[in-house]
Amino acid sequence: MFDLASAADAAASITLRALLHPSRAARLVEQHRRDASRLNFNGLLNALDNAVFAAVSSPDQMPLAQVIQDRFVSSLIELSLNENASPVVRAKTDAKLRGISNRLEPSLFSAQEVRTHNAWLRGRIEAHLNRPAAPAPASAPQADIPQGSPIGAGMMELCWHCEGIGD
Repeated sequence: MFDLASAADAAASITLRALLHPSRAARLVEQHRRDASRLNFNGLLNALDNAVFAAVSSPDQMPLAQVIQDRFVSSLIELSLNENASPVVRAKTDAKLRGISNRLEPSLFSAQEVRTHNAWLRGRIEAHLNRPAAPAPASAPQADIPQGSPIGAGMMELCWHCEGIGD
């Protein structure tokens, strides 16, 4: 039997992996810095958030929507933990996760299934955001200044900082 939930998860995973790639996210941040009229990383996150958490038209679609919501949250957590992602991207990703978590507050007006799913997602996000910080890596020792004249100095120059002294 065809597993529709697994197919939805695979499609969401492929799409989110491409859209939330650390290099692409960094380019969005940089391109927006250069030209404010361009799409920025926050705009991408907001568009994805609106699409993923949009109201479903039928209760039959709720299980698929929840699979995609879980994949979106998992992808954001993965991006936040990615050492190759820029600090700006990681900070914006954590801010989006914080916003999602705040929005997923349990509501008595929601169906039990929705409340349960939202509480589970919220727990995953909070566990990620409240994790102990990784120890800062030891800084690499600074390289010694190489011997010789500074870049651009003449080959026969003996003392680049002594010029004009004693003349």
